[in-house]
Amino acid sequence: MNRVPAGAQLTVLMVVTVLLAVLELMFQFTYLGPVPLPIGALVIVLTMPWLVRTTVDAWPTTAGAALVPVVWFLVTVVFGLLGPGGDTLLVAAWQTLLLLVVGVLTGLFCFRRNVDRMIAAAAAAREERSTRPSDPRIGNAGRAT
Repeated sequence: MNRVPAGAQLTVLMVVTVLLAVLELMFQFTYLGPVPLPIGALVIVLTMPWLVRTTVDAWPTTAGAALVPVVWFLVTVVFGLLGPGGDTLLVAAWQTLLLLVVGVLTGLFCFRRNVDRMIAAAAAAREERSTRPSDPRIGNAGRAT
């Protein structure tokens, strides 16, 4: 089975992160009649865990776990303040606060969960290495057989 190179996979994931950040920002101020319907916050909660997990699978480091939340936050702030044609998409409204709080909290939760998963996997690998004899001729008691 052919695997996609990690660099290409990370590039695609960052493009998807940027596009989702822009779309979440644009759809955050959607209304269904007179009722505000913050779709952007819902999309963040649904997509951020998948993006972070997939990024960590391609780049299993703490930087890999932090990459998606950091890129999402930077794109949201920069695009929201310096939007297309000089428009400001991050207006002083509760929807903006909801978008930023949900995005940051979801990103931090996903970061922490994936870092804990990497720590547990490293501890399990260390434990297996320490319990397995390095030389098959040497038993667990340390004597030659």
